[in-house]
Amino acid sequence: MMRHGCLALAAMGLLFASETAGAEPSAVRVERATDSDTAASIARRPVGLGVSLGYEDGIWGAAWLQGLRVKIPMHPRWGMALRPLTMMQMPMKWTYSEGSDAYRTDVGGRVELYAASPVLLNFARVYASGGPQVFYAVAGVAGPKAMFGGGGQVGCEFFVAPRASLFAELGGTSGAQAGFGAGGSAMIGLTWYPWSYARSETLVSTAR
Repeated sequence: MMRHGCLALAAMGLLFASETAGAEPSAVRVERATDSDTAASIARRPVGLGVSLGYEDGIWGAAWLQGLRVKIPMHPRWGMALRPLTMMQMPMKWTYSEGSDAYRTDVGGRVELYAASPVLLNFARVYASGGPQVFYAVAGVAGPKAMFGGGGQVGCEFFVAPRASLFAELGGTSGAQAGFGAGGSAMIGLTWYPWSYARSETLVSTAR
């Protein structure tokens, strides 16, 4: 009787062990499937979303302009941009001009609304923006006063990383006091998306 009982217990132990061993690959398969779904979800995450910070440099009319750019999206395709700007005489004029405005500098900014296309292949998109602006001369002008105006531009944005892009744009603008900076504009710059949820897998997945 005892011998038969031991055999029965041994058989039950073998059966339990075989069931446990058979269940492990199933759990591994579920875990691998979950990892694959997560990777696929990451790969589908688009770039260029969320609040962004940028630096810009270029030409407005006959003036040299530098500034910062904060873009606040209201929708994936449009939003608002805040642009604190500094406008100066071209460096060549600092050297060769003896006029009182050789070192002229105006500070101001522009508030814009922008509209943008979807990001093609998670790499590039086009956009247009414009809005009112104000500038005030802080050097090189006798009797400075605030000048209100406006302008706009169209541009292309190229993503070199999931959270970083370069942009180039052409447009037109009114000027500051005495028409300083009025005319066509050509700007280049870089943009950073610090709070974007896009990851490096995005661009790698697209390249594949």
